[in-house]
Amino acid sequence: MAGTSPAIPFDELAHEPSWASTLFQQRPWDSTPGMCNVPHDSDAPERVLKYDMFHLFKVGLGRDICGSLVFLARLGYYDDPNGGDDANIKSRLNRCFSHFKLWRLASHKTAAVRYFSKSLFNLKRLTDFAWANTKGSDTMLLLEYLSFYVTILLRRPNLPAAHAALFPILKKTILESQKAFTLMYKHGLWLRRACAQNLYLRLMSVLSGYQHLAQLALTMRMPFFALKPKFHGIHHVAYEIRQALLANAKLIPNPIMWGCEQGEDLIGRVCALSIKVSVTTISKRVLQRHFLKKAALIRRHRQLRSSRKLRL
Repeated sequence: MAGTSPAIPFDELAHEPSWASTLFQQRPWDSTPGMCNVPHDSDAPERVLKYDMFHLFKVGLGRDICGSLVFLARLGYYDDPNGGDDANIKSRLNRCFSHFKLWRLASHKTAAVRYFSKSLFNLKRLTDFAWANTKGSDTMLLLEYLSFYVTILLRRPNLPAAHAALFPILKKTILESQKAFTLMYKHGLWLRRACAQNLYLRLMSVLSGYQHLAQLALTMRMPFFALKPKFHGIHHVAYEIRQALLANAKLIPNPIMWGCEQGEDLIGRVCALSIKVSVTTISKRVLQRHFLKKAALIRRHRQLRSSRKLRL
């Protein structure tokens, strides 16, 4: 399996990676998980387990890219050019958040995150790899802001060579991730071949860009863009698309079908509802309100179809 030996690196980005030959050769567990007892594939029961782009990127690799905010802060891009600002990381993150908040208000965006801090970016020490412990929606919002700000920074004259090399790659990586998710969300369960090819290239571009960012950060001796298992997981998603394309499939499954966004949203709504009812009757009251809402939606749906003279 990938990463278990130097001959099979988990961060390899070839179109036909060395770890591909190890897929489904042995079970990746000591005791069979309950989900894998569901009849699916007797030769490789682990095929029933799918990669979820929400957790791979929005609360995965995307969070690590959002750590670039700390990167920019440490490079002084939120400091007063004339001097006078505190250079400690806490003050810099406060100024960074103020800048983000200003952009958010001007763009009419909303965010759950209320401040930037060392704990938000998981920084016990400045030698730690920064990543943003944010909701998936906030991750995408921060990436949008990063793209905006980096575009402005690239217009500066006399930008240090290392920064001038890294910033375009950062912007491109974010852009490719946004295009990949837009493509997945705009399609249904199936992708036509041209769309699947497009998505495959977008995902590989994200991985290639991220890997390049990690190399540049290492050259600058800055601990950012850590290579983690979710990086490898996204490559698995891309590789499955490529395999389907090579098999001449007319339609390719959209990876977003395995996404957990809706499930996460449902849990959030149920949680919000549960804190509004009595603890002693929480299960009963939550279910009652759930079915009341469902009944109202069904009634509204039927009235709408009836008004349009459609079959109920």
